[in-house]
Amino acid sequence: MRTFINFINSHVSFLSIVIVSTIGLNGVFVSKENNWSHWSWLIQFTLLVLYLLIEYSRHIQENLSAKDRFKKYLLDFEGWEKTDENDWHYKQDPDFRVCPTEDKIWEVEGGENWVRAAINPRAFVRPMQLQYKQTIIAKIVCICFDEMRYMVSAPKVTGMIGHGEKWYYSLCADDLDFYLLPLLTNRAISDIIMTGEFNSRLGKIPVAVFASEQEKSRFEVYLTQRPIEEDEIKKFPARPLEKYIKEVDLQIIAYSKAVLERLEEYRKLNH
Repeated sequence: MRTFINFINSHVSFLSIVIVSTIGLNGVFVSKENNWSHWSWLIQFTLLVLYLLIEYSRHIQENLSAKDRFKKYLLDFEGWEKTDENDWHYKQDPDFRVCPTEDKIWEVEGGENWVRAAINPRAFVRPMQLQYKQTIIAKIVCICFDEMRYMVSAPKVTGMIGHGEKWYYSLCADDLDFYLLPLLTNRAISDIIMTGEFNSRLGKIPVAVFASEQEKSRFEVYLTQRPIEEDEIKKFPARPLEKYIKEVDLQIIAYSKAVLERLEEYRKLNH
């Protein structure tokens, strides 16, 4: 279905010409009194409706803001071409580009506790930008990890309890940051939301993935009503390269895993 839609979007002008030409050719038969005239009228009407739909689609596409067009194009993660390390442009509209900012990459020394659950807990910050021609549409902080094999949009600190003793990390499909994930992970948004995984090899890292801000808000209410008890939090074992892992990382990872279990419980109840 995605391939068919992409074909329609990339051949709008050609399809319009074909339909208009067919309408003109079919008009010859419409004007004649014969056994096929009623079918000719039906075909003429159908072609006219198709033409109007295509023109309406073109009108909508041409009037989308650069940000909305970015969202649309990023959903088509297979439609991007990599021109350099962490540098892509959209093949159908090369003015749209995803690339690093001028900021240098730096190592994660504090925060981003979730990433310490990776096989290799060492991680780096890579600021990226969405660029249309010479205009920067957005800057998105990304995290490179597992020996730089993976890069994802940085999850947000969520649900700080009390004075901030416990929190977890989340990504929400409503955010522009989330739209970058399919390109970075080569996975459809629907798959990421459904499985909570960025990559099948990585498995489920301790980051909550929400389908919308509404789901996130409702889950936060549920978590308040049914808080996570201490006996539900299982200590996360330290991995190799322990010098990168602090006690707070282990605590937040353990709490995050308990949150993910509660999220599965919430979804089952509201399925």
